[in-house]
Amino acid sequence: GIEKEVYDSAIVLTRDLFNRVQKAETITVKQIYRLALLIINYISNLQNDALTHVGKGRDTDRLAVHSVNTAILTAFTSVNLKLRGRELIDTVSGALMHDLGILFLNESARDEEIAKHTQIGYGYLRRIIQHPLLIKPALEHHEKARGNGYPYRITLDKMGLSSRIVAVCDSYDNQLSFIKFGSDISIHYDKDEFLSWDRKDYDM
Repeated sequence: GIEKEVYDSAIVLTRDLFNRVQKAETITVKQIYRLALLIINYISNLQNDALTHVGKGRDTDRLAVHSVNTAILTAFTSVNLKLRGRELIDTVSGALMHDLGILFLNESARDEEIAKHTQIGYGYLRRIIQHPLLIKPALEHHEKARGNGYPYRITLDKMGLSSRIVAVCDSYDNQLSFIKFGSDISIHYDKDEFLSWDRKDYDM
């Protein structure tokens, strides 16, 4: 149906944008905003379908799928927090681009190298975009409210609003993806796992 076409189109557009980055081609804010607006309109018009697709996921184009899923969850959360206009678009755009740094890592990268994807992605975005709500999630989405995250171990009061939203949505989709693709455990177990997290680690 139309809802699957929209979801798949968002993944294709995200994958194509990531491919441009890997080829050292220029990407623009306009291209990122186009994707963000597609997702915002998607969740506005097809809310239940959007969440269904996040729950089902896809086992191909994993980075693009995760980025789109995180953006969908971020759009839902942001709308419920009454974000509107440019603030909403920048926050959803930040969710789409939050893992951009992974594109610059080798497949054989070790944990300490993978952790650098936050700084790499932020550095790339900062060179082409000057919108804090859009670029900060790339740097801060693995920070924790109590200051035990990375890369800078900052606390909640130092994290930007978009980063706090994306951190929760990113973690949730990562957990959901592990369960979808790592075992046959149901989505209901995943919800219980999510609710068992330490709320002090997030802005919840």
